Amino acid sequence: MIAQDDLRTALATNVPRLRRQLGLTQAQLAERIGLHRVTITRIETGQLLPGADLLYSLADSLGVPTDALRQVGEISTKKIA
Repeated sequence: MIAQDDLRTALATNVPRLRRQLGLTQAQLAERIGLHRVTITRIETGQLLPGADLLYSLADSLGVPTDALRQVGEISTKKIA
């Protein structure tokens, strides 16, 4: 199991990278999930550790499995229409 601090760091690295690969703004990603943009900002800066439901929604919206959000290293996305 991954430590909370490690998960925060991984999400703060992976979410913005994947979001940018898809050409999405924070506001656009937030809208896809039904959140406020500030929530995405807090995840991307490591201030918020999302629960399981939000983690699954993020992964789905970014086109990756949840494990990809938690890993360190290069991740590629699939394009979502």
